[in-house]
Amino acid sequence: MLNNTLWKPVRLESITSKIGSGATPRGGKESYQHVGISLIRSLNVYDFHFEKDGLAHIDEGQAEQLAGVTVETDDILLNITGASVARCCMVPQEVLPARVNQHVAIVRVKKEIADPAFVFYCLNSPRYKSQLLALAQGGATREALTKETIENFQVSLPALSVQQRLSSVLRAYDALIKNNTRRIKILEEMAQMIYREWFVSLRFPGHENVEMVKSEIGSIPKGWRAGLLRDMCESIDYGYTASAVQKPIGPKLLRITDIVPDTIDWPSVPHCPPPDRNPQKYRLLDGDIVVARTGATTGYAKRLNKHHPESIFASYLVRLRVKPEHSNHMVGLLVESDDYKRFIKANLGGAAQPQANAQVLTSMPIAVPPVQIQSEFSEIVKPLLDQKEILQIKNANLRQTRDLFLPKLVSGEISVEDSETEAVAQSV
Repeated sequence: MLNNTLWKPVRLESITSKIGSGATPRGGKESYQHVGISLIRSLNVYDFHFEKDGLAHIDEGQAEQLAGVTVETDDILLNITGASVARCCMVPQEVLPARVNQHVAIVRVKKEIADPAFVFYCLNSPRYKSQLLALAQGGATREALTKETIENFQVSLPALSVQQRLSSVLRAYDALIKNNTRRIKILEEMAQMIYREWFVSLRFPGHENVEMVKSEIGSIPKGWRAGLLRDMCESIDYGYTASAVQKPIGPKLLRITDIVPDTIDWPSVPHCPPPDRNPQKYRLLDGDIVVARTGATTGYAKRLNKHHPESIFASYLVRLRVKPEHSNHMVGLLVESDDYKRFIKANLGGAAQPQANAQVLTSMPIAVPPVQIQSEFSEIVKPLLDQKEILQIKNANLRQTRDLFLPKLVSGEISVEDSETEAVAQSV
């Protein structure tokens, strides 16, 4: 136990050199560039990590107009409006130089009196996070944190040297998570590359000796057949309508929001009362594929692996169960590809709220290879996807341990020595 009498409550204004948000450049989204100075928006800021997908860029002229919100190394990024209010991460070095728009605040800590990483972990701890959310919900019209609110927000800090030791423990967990995430991305890219080589470019083993023949979807190898995605499915089903509960009662209820991130965070997936009738109808099995059928993420999909907990899928998802003779690895990589997302987007029509039924979600034309080729493909990619799954489980355990330690470390409830010992054990 640390001596909590040495921890002093301080206002963020007293330990920071800058707290402020930016603006959207003139012209809005239409003015964004493919390359240039990064423009960080709320969709890039998540708790503990920065999401590069959707990162916008602006030119030098636009950046000059936002010079007052230039992001620097070790800056804390805090979402200040909307549904993502109070989400918080540290800026990664690789996105600099950067600016922020009006929905993200820079919190720049004075390093001579406070450790930026420790302050960051404080803001992400349950105690302080709940306080920030309560303050944000006090707004007149929508969730919002004002500059004054952030400046007056208080955190308790020990001596600088203690802050640095405590944050180093938590950073060790995040470093392991980041390394595993990098390896997961490589494995995904390898599996997708093999998929595209075999089934998009049609350069599967032995393709040199196979004649190409005409079909309604273009030239395909002889022995293959033109079909639709649904031809490879044994069943196509809509999900279960239920209310999620946070108590560990009943199966997990997989929702659209759970399958959009790169990895399903099973510990955060809520439970639900089991279906009264035919509960097996909605049960998810190893190799099942779920696809979002409504909203901006229509067409996002995930293939379920063998280590997922007992779970069922919610009503805004469609489950594809692949026929036993076909490769669910192949179908899984197909529906997780950008090609599939583009196909679905092109077939949604102009509705204000995008949505697709099971008919649309399974209507993508495909060249169906012989069962033997599918089997050979599965033998190659299965070890890659199994290794990816192992790393995902490791990351889930690391996050769980970090989140267990976080409130105890930033409150002085446990000693640095105890947490350092546990961090070493987790790294082995």
